[in-house]
Amino acid sequence: MWDFAELSEEASKLGGPAALRAAYIDKGFQKAVQLAAQSLRQGRIQGFVGGVLAVGVSAAGWKAFKAYRDRTEAAISEAAAVTADTAPAAEEAVIAEAEAVIATAEAATVMDEPEPGPAAESSPSAAVQPAPAAGEQPSA
Repeated sequence: MWDFAELSEEASKLGGPAALRAAYIDKGFQKAVQLAAQSLRQGRIQGFVGGVLAVGVSAAGWKAFKAYRDRTEAAISEAAAVTADTAPAAEEAVIAEAEAVIATAEAATVMDEPEPGPAAESSPSAAVQPAPAAGEQPSA
C-alpha cells in the first residue's frame, strides 16, 4: 500500500485531495483512450487482412471455376464438331453393312427342316420315366 506521507505530499502539489482524484481520473481516462486507439488500430489491421483474404479467395475461386467452365464448354463443342464431321461417314458405313446382310440373306438357300418322325410323336411321359436298375423289372 501507499505511504500516507507520499500520498499527502502528492495531493498538496496538485492542490488538494480533490485535485489528486481528478488527476488520477484524467490519467486513467487518457490511458483508456490510448488502449482503445491501439485496439482500434489492431482491429483495423485484422479487418483489412480478413477482407483481403475474403476477396482474394473469392476471386481465385471464381477464376478457377471460369477456367473449368471454359474448358468444359470447349470440350463439348469440340466433341460436337467431331461428331458432326464423322456422323455421315458412320451412317454410310451402317447402311452399306445392312445392304450387304440383306443381299447375303436373299442369296442364301432355305433348307427345309426334317419332318418329325414317329419317335418324336411318342408321349412325353415315356421320356421322363427313369430306366430300371440292373435286376429290376420295368414298371408298367
